[in-house]
Amino acid sequence: MKSRFSIAILILCSFMVHSAVAAQERNVDEILEDGLALREQGQDEAALARFEEAESIEPTGRSAAQIGLALQALGRFAEAHRTLDEAISRGGEWIDRYEEHLVAAQAMCEEHIGELFVVSNIPGELSLNGAHAGELPLEEPILVDAGTVVIRIEADGYYAYETRLQVDAGSSVRRDVTLVERGENEESAERPNGTANRRGGALAATILGAGMLVGGGTLFAIMAPRASAEFDRLEAECGAAQRCREGDDDELRRLSLMADIGLGIGIAGALTTAISLPIWLARDTNGRESAVRVGVGRLELTGSF
Repeated sequence: MKSRFSIAILILCSFMVHSAVAAQERNVDEILEDGLALREQGQDEAALARFEEAESIEPTGRSAAQIGLALQALGRFAEAHRTLDEAISRGGEWIDRYEEHLVAAQAMCEEHIGELFVVSNIPGELSLNGAHAGELPLEEPILVDAGTVVIRIEADGYYAYETRLQVDAGSSVRRDVTLVERGENEESAERPNGTANRRGGALAATILGAGMLVGGGTLFAIMAPRASAEFDRLEAECGAAQRCREGDDDELRRLSLMADIGLGIGIAGALTTAISLPIWLARDTNGRESAVRVGVGRLELTGSF
């Protein structure tokens, strides 16, 4: 009797487990279908959330592929490429059926991404654009979306390092970093009197230079025409009288002097701005190296500032 009862319990438990699994599969399929419907409506962000929900319940090649395609639609090409790679590696009937399309989607992503390889003198934590990207040393380059990438490296006992790099589509960029060790009694992760003070002074100098450029240029623009008009007047009067009386050219001298002062201030302001602006734009936190690109002409400065 006990044996029959035990068998009945086992059959019941087996049925319940099977039912739960089947319900879960139906639930995941429904979530994926919801996400696809949202994609058709152009709601890619909401669709991504649904696909990630399905992935958290049951990781499959299909759910990973849908996440990758949604990321691609949102312009997050590096993430999309990695996720599609993961989906293809999982395999399965659904992946076999659509693998050609997934590979084509990866190829499209590659038109918008580049490679970044960061090397540091000591192990540390690497962040890209504010998000954790891995631990140094890296085993291989990291795929990043083309454009400006903010690199930050942190390690216990060392000043944090931060800088900006331009990574173009299809390019491979390497950055070698030397972290600077902090003193025994220093607790701050940032270098205390490094970039913050340097960039603050550079900003003040840039504002001053711009003010000098505008003020000096304005003074010159006002005084130079007046000096020219005064010169023409004196030339006409002195030419008619065959000579100039003493003091007739005092006003001309005054106007010319003011124009020269304005020109000098403007030139000094332009030079001050040209030197301080790149330093202010640099975002290197350990003072070892900086990379600055300004304007269409791409002014590039590297080295210590």
